[in-house]
Amino acid sequence: MIRNLANNKLTGSIPPNLGNLTNLAILYLYGNQLAGLIPTDLENLKKLETLDLSYNQLTGPIPERLGNLKMLKTLDFSNNQLTGPIPCHLGRLDKLKTLDLSFNRLSGSIPVELGKLGKLEGLDLRENELNGSLPKELGTLSNLQSVYLSSNYFTGNLPEEYKNIAAMESFYVNGNYLTGPFPKFVTEWVNLSVLDLGGNSFADDLPSEIFNMKNLQTLRVSDLNNNGFQLQMPINLTKMSTLVLRNCNIFGQIPSFIFDENTNLRRLDLSFNNFTGEIPNSIRNLTAETMFLSGDEINQRILRWINNTETSTRGISYNKFTIDEAAVNNNV
Repeated sequence: MIRNLANNKLTGSIPPNLGNLTNLAILYLYGNQLAGLIPTDLENLKKLETLDLSYNQLTGPIPERLGNLKMLKTLDFSNNQLTGPIPCHLGRLDKLKTLDLSFNRLSGSIPVELGKLGKLEGLDLRENELNGSLPKELGTLSNLQSVYLSSNYFTGNLPEEYKNIAAMESFYVNGNYLTGPFPKFVTEWVNLSVLDLGGNSFADDLPSEIFNMKNLQTLRVSDLNNNGFQLQMPINLTKMSTLVLRNCNIFGQIPSFIFDENTNLRRLDLSFNNFTGEIPNSIRNLTAETMFLSGDEINQRILRWINNTETSTRGISYNKFTIDEAAVNNNV
């Protein structure tokens, strides 16, 4: 049995007597204006496989008794105003494939019991008020493909056990307070297409292997703590569409291979590093929509053609540019 009441401008609270629909397999209530608490009576829906209450105005805690919904495969409470901790009882949902609690006001740490969700493929906890260290137990989730932990208050390092998550495709931990060594094990995630580690305080240089991951399309790293390093060949950017290496203490000249014709870069941000010298002439090959080189020590004469590129947004402030008169006169 399916109940699809999504996007119906429903108001008020969720009626507890929904728990009497014991044959219900799918319940969609997303995109309404429902408020109040999530009724504990929903625990009676023993055949429920999908429960989607997202995009409402629900408040209060997540009922622990929902851990009794053993048939549940998808649980989506995102974009509400839920508070309190993530119940450890959710670790009982051994058939769960998708858990989305993003954009709420949940607090506390990630319960280690979530490491028991062996079939979990997607975990989204971004934009909450979660804190503490990341549980190493998540490293046992070999089917996990996407992890969104952005914009919380997590501290500590990324557990080495996460290298065992071989199916990982998208990994977001940006906007936290993570420290410790740069997690070089991410280069072992051969299916990885998106990696966002920005806004933390990892140490060490970037491992060279990260630039040669054959499926990586988006790489965002910022605020590295190190003694400085250079970008070295070989680097393969043929699939990379977004490259952000902001405030990573990279020095030397900006390598010309970043702008080679075989790149598909749509966003490039190398701001607030320690680049020196000239911008390579191969920059004219770049068709990026946004480009930021602000805050580097580049002493390059600006060429007129930079205003004629397809790049729609450019940030090149806080440098030492001068105008190349000959380039302007020759319309280079």
